Amino acid sequence: MPYADLPDFLESFREQHAEQDLDIDSESIPLDESGDHLGGAIETSNPLSYSEKIASGPNLIFGDSQSGGQIGRALKQRFGGTVVSKSSSIPSYWAKKGRLFKRIKKHLEKGPKNIYITLGGLPAGVRGTKSLLNTILEISPNSQIFWITPPPPAFDGYKYKHSDWHDGREKRTYQIEAIAESFEGVVMINSYEIVGSGYYCNKTCDGIHAPESVAKQIVGSIQ
Repeated sequence: MPYADLPDFLESFREQHAEQDLDIDSESIPLDESGDHLGGAIETSNPLSYSEKIASGPNLIFGDSQSGGQIGRALKQRFGGTVVSKSSSIPSYWAKKGRLFKRIKKHLEKGPKNIYITLGGLPAGVRGTKSLLNTILEISPNSQIFWITPPPPAFDGYKYKHSDWHDGREKRTYQIEAIAESFEGVVMINSYEIVGSGYYCNKTCDGIHAPESVAKQIVGSIQ
């Protein structure tokens, strides 16, 4: 490994072990099926081409430990759908050739009406962003994608393990936004613009995963 890449590797390794007990690694958690429960595109007497079919399947929520934590819970509570999460994951893991793609493939094939993504928190969190968006839109071209960027760390005067990740996460937020601009149907939810420089939890949280109040603030901004 090149010496220049060693700091990012060590930082990613530390977060992976710090988060392993926090992730809700839920393969599928469907909510009540009173709404979009057909699980696929709407068919008519005159069959539409694949690209013309209406995305009407259950919503899909996936990503890193923010999906497995309070942000994922807030999304499921407000919008319903299926949650699939893996802590310390980055976009390339979920793209077509990634190690986690098989976990979302069957859900994408149902044509989710909305897809909510939480990725970008790790130092390598931008890697594979373009490939992931291409993968999603290739399989379910009419889904509406909401990419929720990582929230800033807590900023309340206490020293948390990842308090120094503030600037790095903000930088990755704008890098992901720049990539997503070239894709139609992608809405960026900039957590920094919603939360500001950070949030207060007075040592009642770990300082890097959005607590319930912050998660609801972020999810509540989605129109």
